[in-house]
Amino acid sequence: MITVTLPDGRKVDVRTDDPEKAAKVAHTWSTNNPKVGHSLREKAGGIAGQYLDGVLPGSSGFLRGVREVVKNAIVAPFSDQVDFEPVRSYDRGRRLQNARNRQAMLDNPNISGVAQGAGMVAGMALPAPRSHRAPPWPRRRRLEPPRQALMAPCLGPWHPTRTRSPGKDRTSSSAD
Repeated sequence: MITVTLPDGRKVDVRTDDPEKAAKVAHTWSTNNPKVGHSLREKAGGIAGQYLDGVLPGSSGFLRGVREVVKNAIVAPFSDQVDFEPVRSYDRGRRLQNARNRQAMLDNPNISGVAQGAGMVAGMALPAPRSHRAPPWPRRRRLEPPRQALMAPCLGPWHPTRTRSPGKDRTSSSAD
């Protein structure tokens, strides 16, 4: 077993005798589990993330990833040290927010549970999507007069401008 000390001070125990493999495993682990501080800002971000995940699961990581992409897009053109890498920025932001959420759950389980429950209630109170309604435009428009004349031979007795149908007159009543 090899113990690898990461640049941020954390120690990772890797079950292998190969130092190169241990370094790769420790690097992968540290990339997937970013270090989260214990400041008030980090705790508040984790609790807010729990609330957002209660409203819509996965939304806090998504929003944090989008924030990091926008930040990267703004900083990259003006900096020689930062490259424009939207996918990497998104993944880094999502992993950081998920780590914040986990840390908030470990540090404050009661507050995190209440925040997530409040998010669930808020998610149920959101209005339903309006995709089931009919579209605002008319479903079928009447044909314009020049087009009606062109379509009369095709539609035959069922054409709307025709006054008589085969064998019957539309204007006469059934009592006749």
